[in-house]
Amino acid sequence: YLEARSEILLEDVKALIEIGFDIFLRSHDKLFVQ
Repeated sequence: YLEARSEILLEDVKALIEIGFDIFLRSHDKLFVQ
């Protein structure tokens, strides 16, 4: 039970990092263009 739970948590963390990185890149591009 604990292992499955930690695996789901890892997937969530990966997804959050990807989303945050995408937002970071977009905001960086906007600043760079201006």
